[in-house]
Amino acid sequence: MMQKIVRSMLASAAAMAAVTGCATEQAAPVCAVGHGGFATVYTVKSNPNACPVPAPEIIGGAKFSTREDTKGQIVIMPAAAYDAADEVAQAQATGNFTTELPNAQNICEAPTLSAIDLGDIKYQFKNVQVYTTAAANGTQMSGEVTIVQAGCSAEFTFISIAPAIHCDGENAAGDTVPDASLCDPNPNVEEGRAFGSGINPDFPTRCDDTSFLCVPTFSSFVQI
Repeated sequence: MMQKIVRSMLASAAAMAAVTGCATEQAAPVCAVGHGGFATVYTVKSNPNACPVPAPEIIGGAKFSTREDTKGQIVIMPAAAYDAADEVAQAQATGNFTTELPNAQNICEAPTLSAIDLGDIKYQFKNVQVYTTAAANGTQMSGEVTIVQAGCSAEFTFISIAPAIHCDGENAAGDTVPDASLCDPNPNVEEGRAFGSGINPDFPTRCDDTSFLCVPTFSSFVQI
């Protein structure tokens, strides 16, 4: 009986789609930023003073908008700012999106962001882009950042994916080792993983052996 009801409902839905022509179409998403942590990889753009290159890390990301400001603002907080957030006024970078909807390349842009000053380390993010489609709603982010640490200044590009997933495993000796299976978006009950990582299966990743984060192996947005 239940199967007949379900089939009837599906048939009705299909009929409505055929009549209206809109049931299978998706409205264009507004610019979005995946809430929470982004696993981030930095690449040197300019480093004349041989400053240390940051290891992959988690940076926080969010978007805020109001009725008056429908384009909204992006907020970014690098890992170093987490502990200082309660003590430092400039612990996060904020910037305005230039549009409410993604452009023809499905990208939302925030060219200018406020500086982060933690005292011993400073960040200046700029030209931040977020890829926004129904299939990847604000879960890919890239941009440029100047980092000044101990007086040493260098410029980097970065690319990030959300959610940020840790991939620290343990070997027979009890040592922490990278476990790439924890980055796998697909479950594997035989290996004791009832659930996948939660990472978009279209995002190629690797388990970084220093940060033990599942990080992107691509340098430009995956088009989905």
